[in-house]
Amino acid sequence: MSIINNDRAGSQIRLLCLIDRVLNRRKQKLIERDELIAMLRPSNLPKKTRGESRFAENLDFWVKEGLWHQEGSAISRAEISASEVDLPCRVLDLLINNAKERDLMQGNRGEPFLRSVTALLAQEKYTFVGRTCLDKGNISKAVGRLSTDRAFNETNEAATLLEYAEFLGFLEPFGSGYIVDPTRAIEPVLSDVFQDKGELTANQFMANLVEIMPMLDGGSYRQLIEPLLTAQDWQPLPYHQVSASLSHALIRLELDLKLTLESRSDDLDALQLQTPDGKQRQISVIRLREND
Repeated sequence: MSIINNDRAGSQIRLLCLIDRVLNRRKQKLIERDELIAMLRPSNLPKKTRGESRFAENLDFWVKEGLWHQEGSAISRAEISASEVDLPCRVLDLLINNAKERDLMQGNRGEPFLRSVTALLAQEKYTFVGRTCLDKGNISKAVGRLSTDRAFNETNEAATLLEYAEFLGFLEPFGSGYIVDPTRAIEPVLSDVFQDKGELTANQFMANLVEIMPMLDGGSYRQLIEPLLTAQDWQPLPYHQVSASLSHALIRLELDLKLTLESRSDDLDALQLQTPDGKQRQISVIRLREND
């Protein structure tokens, strides 16, 4: 049932976006499940292998995950404020929250995606610093074996993992492939990170951020995944060193005027960012620009 397996329910991002758009435009008005399927399922879908059931499977998957509300046999959006713009943020938040009720290392719905993207975020190689693009040819090696009972299925999972990682804000197109850059995933949660405070120490910012996004530096997902990467010749970063992927995101958010990153020379607890040109930058305080 993994969402990154293109032959399983939940894997079709286009159907996810289509259904969500229709339900949002209906606001809180319920629509019968069969009516929604008849309205939106492409007429040529039943002609394809498993096509007739694919739309319904994807609809039911995300209803079960809690993205949409079901009342009897009728469906509506789950959140009054939901919009097309915040769909990636809602989906990511849902995957993380649902994984709290499951075993991250064994779960097979959203968990394979969470495991895989955590592994990618930890590795410098696939960032601007590492200068290696991700694509369908090397994604299997990049992810490695992250579950005790299954290997990465390159045939069915490579393309969909890349699509989901881009959709949810962890990859950006670059050259003939992608680079790891979680800027778009982080930006929507900044207000929650700061918790009505305009300024945080860099360390407190990081602590708050990884509570929301545990696949980032020091988060609970990283603590589970990094030992597996070590077995694949990955090396942990020195204390206070921010990963290349998160460093890039913070610098990009500063350039986009979302954050201000400040250095204090006497701060022994300052964090070290890696700039895209491979240099080091010290930060002690992070401010949310909307509060300036």
